[in-house]
Amino acid sequence: MSGDKRASKQAANVRMTASPAYLDWPLLLVTGALLIFGMMMVYSTTFDLSYYWHDNRSTMFVKHLWHMVVGLAALAFCARLDYQKLRISAVAVGMLLGTLIVLVLVLFFGIDRGLRAGSYQPSELAKLVIVVYSAVWLASKKETLRDFWRGMAPFAMVVGLVAGLIVLQPDISAAATILVIGALMFFLAGADLLQLGGASVIAALVGTVVIQFYATGQQRITEYVAGLRDITEGSWHVLQATVAFVDGGIFGVGLGAANLPICLFPILIAFLLL
Repeated sequence: MSGDKRASKQAANVRMTASPAYLDWPLLLVTGALLIFGMMMVYSTTFDLSYYWHDNRSTMFVKHLWHMVVGLAALAFCARLDYQKLRISAVAVGMLLGTLIVLVLVLFFGIDRGLRAGSYQPSELAKLVIVVYSAVWLASKKETLRDFWRGMAPFAMVVGLVAGLIVLQPDISAAATILVIGALMFFLAGADLLQLGGASVIAALVGTVVIQFYATGQQRITEYVAGLRDITEGSWHVLQATVAFVDGGIFGVGLGAANLPICLFPILIAFLLL
């Protein structure tokens, strides 16, 4: 390796290990503003419910803080991680196998689509893992990507397996997200538009069958159609959104029902951080 290439690789490694000199400070400031804003919103919307459930106004807020601490620790770890190591096939395959295992476990030991230990949902991990695995796999198969049996078929089997396990939870929306992610990555990798069109037709047919045979899918469609006819017959989420808009209008009622509109809080937080 020449001196110039070696120096360039070393400089790239420094950037990838997230040295403070190369941190994306604007992104960190925006992230910090969103975290602070989120903390205020969580407390504003949960202190009465927390008191009703736990006889303590801050129980749910403290739980949110602990989750945020774990998230910040994960952020710091990922910032120091050399993401190029994820290109190693063994790492990507290991991540996929681990995800498949927990997706199977949740079918036997899970409640409400999450594992019993806390509220962990493997389907959320699957969204990230399918991106990493697809990127590695598609990069290694770019020469044969347009070959149906060596490109699209094995890729569709992997994505379909992950989506199928998620449907069994059942979590149809997460499964649909996995399929969309897989299709987009397959397209961006250079897939043939004819292949992509055929895959879309097959996915639509399979989705229709799933909705017809799963009570969850039928319920979603029924509630959606009913909500279009009469909004008071919509799903619980639609009704809550309607109540929020009716009570708060476009700008909301403010933190703790204060007079200052909620939409101004992100601006104030960003001003303080800057």
